[in-house]
Amino acid sequence: MFEPSDSQEAKDFIKLGFEVSERFDAPVMVRSVTRISHAKGVVELEEPMVPPVSIEIRKQTEKFTMLPSFASIRHTAIEGRLLKLEEFAEQFPGNRMEISDPTIDSLPQEFPINIRKRSSRIIHILSWVWCGRSLKS
Repeated sequence: MFEPSDSQEAKDFIKLGFEVSERFDAPVMVRSVTRISHAKGVVELEEPMVPPVSIEIRKQTEKFTMLPSFASIRHTAIEGRLLKLEEFAEQFPGNRMEISDPTIDSLPQEFPINIRKRSSRIIHILSWVWCGRSLKS
């Protein structure tokens, strides 16, 4: 799952999502929060890309019908795919950790990175409240 933090990343992650999906034969989700979905920003456009694979409809019963006879075969393929995806995720340059305030313990994933960057003072206060600490201590 890709989680963009601004308009440019959202555009880039959509393209990357299609590439990863085709490469690993796996569904990819791009999680967008309301703040990103309704934001306006400058993005760099590029030339439209012609799909590298021909588009055709094929009947693949063994792949898309999870009856017990097919499921055991697909399970092996899915486990192999997960290992490849794990390796990709560990080496993916978009995976980054930004620590601006080491006193903040943790924040939920639903808290978008762009809000964290813009509102460090509010975040600091909220982190104390979320961690069960009082503001007086």
